[in-house]
Amino acid sequence: MGNGDYTDDDRRPCARGTRCSSASIVREAGRTMREPALGYRTFCDADRAALQLAITALPGLHGIATAMLGDQSKPQRGADSRPTGRPAPPILINTGMDELMRRVYDVVASWYERVDAVDGGRGYTTAQTRRVHQQVGIQVMAWSLAERVDALLALGRDVMVRYITLAEADELPDEVMVRRHYAAGYAASYPALDGGDAGNELLDLAMRCRRRLGLTGSDVDIPVPCTQPDCGERGHMVRPDGAVGLEDYVVCRSCGHRYEDTPGDPAFTDVMKDVAAWNAARTKKNSTRQAAAR
Repeated sequence: MGNGDYTDDDRRPCARGTRCSSASIVREAGRTMREPALGYRTFCDADRAALQLAITALPGLHGIATAMLGDQSKPQRGADSRPTGRPAPPILINTGMDELMRRVYDVVASWYERVDAVDGGRGYTTAQTRRVHQQVGIQVMAWSLAERVDALLALGRDVMVRYITLAEADELPDEVMVRRHYAAGYAASYPALDGGDAGNELLDLAMRCRRRLGLTGSDVDIPVPCTQPDCGERGHMVRPDGAVGLEDYVVCRSCGHRYEDTPGDPAFTDVMKDVAAWNAARTKKNSTRQAAAR
């Protein structure tokens, strides 16, 4: 259905809220605020694209976590070591990675089930995916979600189960049912979630994985002014690591404009050329000063 079938009154804010990639910067009463873009779908186009990237990245992130699962294991004994008669100490598991892998698998599987139910249940069941290698299962489910991202974002509100820490359970609103398992150190929560929650949860999960796995970089300051006619500020341009670490762009933190590395849009390339020219000029100036000081 095209946008011509709707009126402006049908538009709604992007479900990413203040984190919307297409948000507008609004100054009111001396404060600067971000207002999410209005549209006819749950996510704006930029955040929808970022969500697809995040979903397709999750199997790879899960695989990296799997490889790092035994990082805390005990060192192997040498070939000339002899048994001591005492039981060998248990191999330690990186519990942080184990928890992260479980969270990724459970979240992807739960949203896969809901989307597949809307599609008539023609895909694999969770029981079937659990009978294959976990990495294969999550790859199948993630690819399916990425292909049906619009169906995912269009899901209505329904109760789902989420296994969380006891500390996280204490932060939930009173209306969310929670069952705490104190001996095991976790809680089962039952929030009512929709397509907007799905997108936010999967994007946040991908970012959490990247941070936990050390795959995020620091923001880089861009030493050139914003080229937008109503801005022109210097000192506010930055090149972030990206919403999910899979995109490259420059954003002006003064006006909020994004210079994206997309085909057919030379704005990002022009900014990076300005940065190269600035660096070349600074290098030449420093060389001149060093030559004069000799």
